[in-house]
Amino acid sequence: MLTLPETPIELTIERLGQLGEGVASWEGRTVFVPGAFPGDTVRVLLEAQGRVLRGQLRQVLVDGAERVTSRCVLSEACGGCDWLELSVTAQRSAKQEIVLSTLEHLGRLSRTGFTVRPLMVAPRDWGYRRRAVLHGAGKGALGYFGRRTHERVPVDLCPALTPVLTALPGKLAPLLKPLAKDTEEVLLLAEGDKAAFAVNLSGPVTARHLEAAEAAVRALRLEGAVLVPKEGSARLVGRPVLRSLSPLRPEVPLYLRPDAFAQAHAEANVGLVSSAIQELGAREAESVLELYSGNGNFTFPLAGTAASVLGVESSPVGVEMAQRSARE
Repeated sequence: MLTLPETPIELTIERLGQLGEGVASWEGRTVFVPGAFPGDTVRVLLEAQGRVLRGQLRQVLVDGAERVTSRCVLSEACGGCDWLELSVTAQRSAKQEIVLSTLEHLGRLSRTGFTVRPLMVAPRDWGYRRRAVLHGAGKGALGYFGRRTHERVPVDLCPALTPVLTALPGKLAPLLKPLAKDTEEVLLLAEGDKAAFAVNLSGPVTARHLEAAEAAVRALRLEGAVLVPKEGSARLVGRPVLRSLSPLRPEVPLYLRPDAFAQAHAEANVGLVSSAIQELGAREAESVLELYSGNGNFTFPLAGTAASVLGVESSPVGVEMAQRSARE
């Protein structure tokens, strides 16, 4: 049995693993170090998790070539964004390598057996997120889970979010105090300059919940809110359904609701859909089966090229939004 040092040791990070952790070697064993990047020289405390060795990062002694200063003052504690200290170029390369490695190890596909297209680069790499999931962080605050823990980090401002949402966590938290003990999650959503929120509750919706949600919508001039009980139907406050346009089909309205899935990066979504439609190359005489079709994000662009599209979706909200778009 391998005896681990009781004091921190020095390691050099060789690469990033499939889950985005730094990877180093010690005594012939692989060590995974969250928060470390290739080229870093770090001091870590080793711990065994089953057969896996992990290093708790105590200090970065020497910065690797791709380590940069974080753009967020909370990034050391907050788990919302893992790679803010890694350059954007290195992030893109690492993500591509993770996908290729996964195809090799899980899909048994040699990377020499297929063509890797050039990376599709989003127009913004900061301040773009149009959705977020927040949790109660004590004393009426809202926040994210801490980095690699289930501790809550209070957040007043989140610069990773699109401008209309950036300050919403801090403004919304005091207004939702009447719901705090019954709240499991608070979900934010934006489309352009419009915003809405949803609250996932641990029990039924009460009159007190509705009153607080209505007051928050009014005070912050939001479009609306959705209160989602543990069982039963959601209650809508105001107009929480946000209207967008279908990628490649601007004549088709696309609807978003804060308690349903939406792509986090609105601009990147256009490129994502365009690329998928082009690669699929559906012809006018062909039918398409689309699994996990959601609100119709891919469905309507597909319907513009194929004979028919059958979308399959388990979320009632997603189906409702897609059916509304289809009717209109």
